[in-house]
Amino acid sequence: MLVEQQDEKRRRVLGHLSGDMGWAAIVRNETSGSVRCIATFMKSNFDSFMAEINS
Repeated sequence: MLVEQQDEKRRRVLGHLSGDMGWAAIVRNETSGSVRCIATFMKSNFDSFMAEINS
């Protein structure tokens, strides 16, 4: 149940980001335990960025 709730929250956040602002993706690598976040913003001066977080 908790995992389903977290997945639903992620979908809402990503859905919001994919509207007027741009898009975002969050990818988890089960092998290395890292999480990669990628985002781009359409109507702003921000460049696309990618961050990798190792746990």
